[in-house]
Amino acid sequence: IRQQQKLAGHYRSDHVSFWAADYPALLATDTGTFRNPHFHCAEGGDEPDTLDYAFLTRATQAILGAVADLAELRR
Repeated sequence: IRQQQKLAGHYRSDHVSFWAADYPALLATDTGTFRNPHFHCAEGGDEPDTLDYAFLTRATQAILGAVADLAELRR
């Protein structure tokens, strides 16, 4: 099985163009496609009022914390 076939579900995001150009890129996901039927207009209505801003805040903080740890920016 080709690597691309194994990772087919991960080839739906903005980072793929970087992978295709042989640049390292990271996919960080909050699993929005599984929680919000409006995600990227999959079923219509991808509007600000369909978003969970509290969850978005927590997910962003977690990702930034992980990046800071990996980059050794936090002490």
